[in-house]
Amino acid sequence: MSSNPAVRERRHKSKVSAIPRKRIKRGPFVAEIVSDRRSSPRVYHCIVQRIAGREVLMWTQERSLNEATEVARRHLAELRAQEKRQNLRDLMNDENNQAA
Repeated sequence: MSSNPAVRERRHKSKVSAIPRKRIKRGPFVAEIVSDRRSSPRVYHCIVQRIAGREVLMWTQERSLNEATEVARRHLAELRAQEKRQNLRDLMNDENNQAA
């Protein structure tokens, strides 16, 4: 290992950037798919969060990038549908409250 901090930092950055990643954004939600090359066979972690949020809404492990991508898309679609339904309910409640 090099004693030069700049060399160590470059190596660290190249290792981090070499990790296969995929991001899918849908509305206020984002799914990030990260490959775990340490496991054999390789595992793909799919983490879903709100954009700029800290809470993990879903975390799965899949056997392939395609499986992880499909799971992420399905979950993002369901989260968006739930949010739209909730927004519609909130709007209807607001209108009912104003009419009363």
